[in-house]
Amino acid sequence: GACLSGYLYSNGGWINPAQINSVNAAGQCTGICGIPADYKSYSAPLVTDPTSPYFGGNTVTLPLSNGTNYIGSYGGLLPLANQYFQTPGLWTLSAALFKEVNIRERLRMRFQWDVANPTNSPEEPQAPNANGLIYSYTSGQSARTMQFSLRMLW
Repeated sequence: GACLSGYLYSNGGWINPAQINSVNAAGQCTGICGIPADYKSYSAPLVTDPTSPYFGGNTVTLPLSNGTNYIGSYGGLLPLANQYFQTPGLWTLSAALFKEVNIRERLRMRFQWDVANPTNSPEEPQAPNANGLIYSYTSGQSARTMQFSLRMLW
């Protein structure tokens, strides 16, 4: 039941039409729900016939002149093969502050504060699920953590 926001991370923007907003008799989502009715992908696999054994892929059967069939896959260049693909996040930040104080000629004290994720920014998980979606209700990064330390140096 709950609607989960997410991003289409891969697969060329193509979603199996049978999975778009599909629900069971009880009205529960059984596919990928929340897709706008006018959704159009920029590309699609070669085989889009749901009755084909190679549905959703680029494997095709080609009849040859001798009566046999050749089963092969398209191996051409993908449309985004060498393009920059912006993802929602995927970066981290750490920071440290320290102060060193001389107590005596050969004795110093150092106070240090280390912070991981100082902005407390959530990150999207780095790997999409089996549907090619990454959901925004999970985080690929832990919350802000801090560590204080005091050192005596001589």
